[in-house]
Amino acid sequence: MKTIKIMIAASEEMHEEKLEFSNLIEHLNEVLEPRGIELKRIKWNPETDGSIEEYKAKLKECEMCLTLYWRDLVGNSKEGLDTAYQELKAGNNPRNLYVFFKEPTEDLTETLKDFKANFVTKYGHFFCKFENVDTMNLHFILQFEAYQNHLRIKDDPLVKVAGGKVTVADKEFVNLDNVPFAALNKEYQRLQKELLELDIRITEVRKRHKANPDNEDIEDELMAIKSKRKKQADEFEKYQIHLYDIALNFAKTAGEKYSERMRKARELFELGDVIGADQILNMEEMKRDRLHESEHKKVHEENLEILMNEFLDKTKTVMTNTLFSIPERFGIACEAYEEAKSIAEEIHLDEEKFANILFDYAHLLDEYHRIDKALSYYSYALDLLRKLALTDDTSLYNIACVQNSMANLSAKNGNPQNAEDDYSQAIETLNKTKDDNAVMYLRFTATIYHNRSILQCNLGNYKEAEMGFEIALRIYDTLIESSTEIYLDEKAATLGEMAVLHRKMGTLESYQKAENEYLTVIEIFNQLGKNDSDEYMHRKAGVINNLGVLLFAQERYEEAECKYREALEIREKLAGKNPEVYYPEYAETLNNIGGLCCITGRDNEAEKLFTESLGIWEHVAKAEPKAFQCKIARLKYNLGQLFRKRHSLYEAEQMLCESVDLFRNIGEDAKLYKPDMVNALFMLALTKASLKQFKEARDLSSEALSLFEDMEKTNSGTYSDMIANIQSVLVKLNSLI
Repeated sequence: MKTIKIMIAASEEMHEEKLEFSNLIEHLNEVLEPRGIELKRIKWNPETDGSIEEYKAKLKECEMCLTLYWRDLVGNSKEGLDTAYQELKAGNNPRNLYVFFKEPTEDLTETLKDFKANFVTKYGHFFCKFENVDTMNLHFILQFEAYQNHLRIKDDPLVKVAGGKVTVADKEFVNLDNVPFAALNKEYQRLQKELLELDIRITEVRKRHKANPDNEDIEDELMAIKSKRKKQADEFEKYQIHLYDIALNFAKTAGEKYSERMRKARELFELGDVIGADQILNMEEMKRDRLHESEHKKVHEENLEILMNEFLDKTKTVMTNTLFSIPERFGIACEAYEEAKSIAEEIHLDEEKFANILFDYAHLLDEYHRIDKALSYYSYALDLLRKLALTDDTSLYNIACVQNSMANLSAKNGNPQNAEDDYSQAIETLNKTKDDNAVMYLRFTATIYHNRSILQCNLGNYKEAEMGFEIALRIYDTLIESSTEIYLDEKAATLGEMAVLHRKMGTLESYQKAENEYLTVIEIFNQLGKNDSDEYMHRKAGVINNLGVLLFAQERYEEAECKYREALEIREKLAGKNPEVYYPEYAETLNNIGGLCCITGRDNEAEKLFTESLGIWEHVAKAEPKAFQCKIARLKYNLGQLFRKRHSLYEAEQMLCESVDLFRNIGEDAKLYKPDMVNALFMLALTKASLKQFKEARDLSSEALSLFEDMEKTNSGTYSDMIANIQSVLVKLNSLI
């Protein structure tokens, strides 16, 4: 367990704010302690708790010191700040010093006015201004995240920004509507207002649609508005994250010297003028200054580091500058990162700080699909951290973060061997770490085993995947002893993936394991008692649906239908609340029940279910055609099969033709759906033969045979029966032509 001691120094007039800080630290402890981080407040009051010497003694225990001011300098508060600052400059505790000024400030004493006016000159520090608790809390969360200085795990960040809220480990601490840099920001206001207007329009059109359910124009209007709202919500969420990242960048330089340009940029940003802040950080002007300082770097190295921080601020501010297109913003951000990187190399910046810059740059490149360049900067960061690890093993966690990010990138972009190597190295790295952060390291180790096992499962390496999942589950069982809720949830996610693996293995023994795992996940969800949460109900419905798929594979049709209908009921309720998110899953379960009805001889019911599911997918696909093409192709194939079974050959021909055409148009991802496409081709060939279109049937059969033979080369034995079947059909067709 890592313990971070914090002192809050404040006069009596700041009593309420001091209590708020204490409450914040207590709440943060609730979510951080199970993850291996303890925040401990060291109490001291400058007016009642003793002399400055006693204060100094307590201060030396603390890594962080918060000093609060409002209208007056009283007691030892200024002397306490001077002491803390001197200790910091000497390299002692407190390692981080944060100063907060409460506003409004109309009735300041003259002594505090002078103190505040000369603050920057004397201390070279940014200070934090706040009017409300949300702003104060956010400043502390930013400073804490900057102080921790661990590279963020991209797929599992501790601090999240979404829906106008800032959460830590999924517990809400800040409403951005109460924070000036968001609340006063015109783009933030615009996006928020337009989302509200779209919600009102959706409600109005839904009423019209309910009154006229068969009116396709109203239905199309509703789908178009929903699509626009989804895009707007995505844009709003990205904008919030960019704002938070700018604030975090400023927090990272809070204890360092800075330029007048940076001061103005920060001031404009905090007033909500992010475009003005970006324009202050003028690239050409900063480049000219950099050239000048580089020529005199022996005496101006400190100025170069200030410029480096300005370029880093620019990488964040420009991503919110709506005067530029997104590709232009990305290009300028990359240019600013390159300048910052160049300065870091020139001044021989501390390896850990430099690695953080490279890591953030690689994340940006990853987000915009610059794969090779992202991997090269991850590798550069890795080299720096490995060098640092020779003398400081605290950097091992950061090394594992980089290796995990590289593995995720490789897995996502079709390089499974590179991904496997990087996951293995990340695990090996974490195994070398000391036990002072055991919980944090164990949790991250479980995450990596989980990720690697999903990769192995997708590659068909089932035994390796099973071993990895088992290790992750054992780790979660250990962690559950310290915090049941957090780690039960994560255990459930891994058990769910383990069940998918056992279902794919396809043996009686693995089927039984999968069933037990699905039932355990459902039991965990019930135990956590979050059945009023849409997110939990969505996850629970997915597990119940997957259990139905498993039972169907074992021909336990009655039990499978029971589970499908249980999942359908949950998904229907969720779709009623949020159709654009949950209707596709509702359609998936409809399709599953339709397939079961086919097997059990209820063809009319199957047709109705397939048709309803197809209708949902086709409406959803109007907004994103390519994303759902495969789903539609598979449903048309299912309907084609059903029509063939009922000897409705012309309807079967039409559905199967449409299915094949959709599969052919999928493009780059066609290899993922190749078996489905080839099955559809051969089924269309058989339908053509039944309609006595023998030449077309022969051509389609020949194409299907060629494709199956190609797939057999890399999956020996998988398609041999189908190949023999098609060869037999071709012999008959050739005799009929």
